[in-house]
Amino acid sequence: MNHPETMERLVERIGSYPREGLACVIGDRRFSYGELVDASRRFASYLTEIGIRRGDRVAIWLPNSFEWVVSLLAVGTIGAILVPINARFQESEAAYVLRQSGSRVLITQNSFAKTEYRDIVARWFPNLEGDGNREDDEKITSLEQVVWVGDDAPAGAHPWEKAVSWEGELPAAECQRMDPVLIQYTSGTTSFPKGALLTHYGLLHNAYMVGDRMHIGPDDKVFCGGPFFHIGGVTMQVLLSLIFGVPFYTLDRFDPIAAFEMVARHGCTTYSGIESLFLMVRNLEHFNKEHFSTVRTGWMTGSPETVRLVREEMGIEDILCIYGTSETSPNVAICDLDDPLETRLSSCGRAHPGCEIAVLDPDNSEFLPPGAKGEIVTRGYNVMLEYYGNPDETDAVFLEDGWFRTGDMGSMDADGYLYYHGRYKEIIRVGGENFSPEEVEGILYEHPAVEQVALVGMPDETYGEVPVAVVRTRPGHALDAEEVREYLGGKVAGFKIPRRVEEVDDFPMTESGKLQKFRLRERLLEREEHR
Repeated sequence: MNHPETMERLVERIGSYPREGLACVIGDRRFSYGELVDASRRFASYLTEIGIRRGDRVAIWLPNSFEWVVSLLAVGTIGAILVPINARFQESEAAYVLRQSGSRVLITQNSFAKTEYRDIVARWFPNLEGDGNREDDEKITSLEQVVWVGDDAPAGAHPWEKAVSWEGELPAAECQRMDPVLIQYTSGTTSFPKGALLTHYGLLHNAYMVGDRMHIGPDDKVFCGGPFFHIGGVTMQVLLSLIFGVPFYTLDRFDPIAAFEMVARHGCTTYSGIESLFLMVRNLEHFNKEHFSTVRTGWMTGSPETVRLVREEMGIEDILCIYGTSETSPNVAICDLDDPLETRLSSCGRAHPGCEIAVLDPDNSEFLPPGAKGEIVTRGYNVMLEYYGNPDETDAVFLEDGWFRTGDMGSMDADGYLYYHGRYKEIIRVGGENFSPEEVEGILYEHPAVEQVALVGMPDETYGEVPVAVVRTRPGHALDAEEVREYLGGKVAGFKIPRRVEEVDDFPMTESGKLQKFRLRERLLEREEHR
């Protein structure tokens, strides 16, 4: 089986599927391939009608939805670039992504969860409600158009239904396979997210290779537990399903009870995602392996111990551990179901054809032999073109000959199988959400009780890791977790808010005055052992 190399060609392939065939189930809504193709082509035509051209950035601030998938295909079809915004982001976080990407269009809706998108977008886009009365410093100057999903579109927005009913001509974009199609924002070692510029072929071939190694066939049904605004959800679940012509099933947000019921009700055959998506279902009081018995395979992140637990206690016989990053579209390594069981349970697999993986000494960038631990580097079709608009950060992660430095620790055996050993970076990962602690620390430093603060990631059975705030308070002040939650609420996404606060008298520092977070984390682990 071959696969399309651009989104334009993917829409053509989907158009060859039976029109009444089931493309996806999102919550209680079912959509056919015919509906998906028609909406994608019409929306693509509408975007060109309102002036969007090749290379323009189109942002999307929505949870998992049919409209999200339509937008992905439509934007790619005309050669524009999609900019996903985390549906859980608060105003300042989303505004940063829009400004940094220079997005000309925003696709959004009234609200999601507890965030009122409409109020926020009205501050950015003065003519949204038709009055134009907004402060200049709140405007996002690049933002020229807003497309509104829902029945109550503001006066200054384009209604979604009008956009997907448009019958104008759709000019051929003739995109090339290595043209950019998506900017995936990912936090690095600085306090600001960086936008990984990814290509049509990088996403589509990555999705195809993952499906090939999972032995996806015509009878499969793919459960998509992850959010589409994360690269794993959109590539290794949505695009995978569309390439192989099998339906996918998802929810607007992950809920373990609803996920368990959806898998059982529809007989899904794959279940994939970060480790917490497995553990939250496994920990349900009413979880029953028999109701999960249709699931034959899936990919997951996590330790070998967690992978074995999922296989044994959830009954997913052919579960696969993977390794990837947002900058690599995202998969770097995955086993094939034909690999020996022990290899599938203990390693992250091997590189795809057309990709390479190596392990370097992080101090001198020399290649290390099999078995030695060092920094994982990779190169190939899946690696990003650049961090969008950020040449300094781009130069910092690329070596000569195109090797991309992941900042993660790993080793490889003589047969090319990769083993993941942790992160060199200080990124905190909460249930698959990555963020730089410096971002939250900067806000906490403005609290009147805080003299010094550091966020560290601590182990958690459900989410893998959660943030903990370590604080030295000012004389006469105290600070607890509840006060921190209230202070950060509305300023940052919920996954960035510390789960608890630990007060200390001093911080471990280097001679040059730099905080040693790894030693701080060791202290907290020792403290927990003695509680």
